[in-house]
Amino acid sequence: MAYEPDIIAKWLVQKLEKDQALIDLGFGRGRVYRDRALQGAPTPYIVFSMQSGGTDDNTGGARNYAQPLFLVKIVSTPLDNENVGDALNRIEAILDSTQDQTNGYLLTCKGNAPYELPEFGANSQEYNHRGRLWRFFVSAM
Repeated sequence: MAYEPDIIAKWLVQKLEKDQALIDLGFGRGRVYRDRALQGAPTPYIVFSMQSGGTDDNTGGARNYAQPLFLVKIVSTPLDNENVGDALNRIEAILDSTQDQTNGYLLTCKGNAPYELPEFGANSQEYNHRGRLWRFFVSAM
């Protein structure tokens, strides 16, 4: 099998950036990042990153599937919060219990724990991080 986090990352970018409902809410196209946004990127935006590798099932030394855990979150400021709840609900609709095929792999996803983190950045700018942990299941077809 290929490196599963890359398979998931490409799938997430494709699904989230091209979703018309997210685009209409001010997300999507150019506002979805892996691991961290570009320096100076305008908020709000979506960031996702792998949190743990999960477990693999092996048969005769060959990996059958992987279950990495990803955090998918929206980063916003208090001024951006108008559409954040709707965008989070749309991300839930896209990801929860999804089953899709991509580049010879079967990918499924199930929501885990919600995530929230307020923080202060440069010049005391307040940022809100809200999202969910997602368990992905990836197997070769």
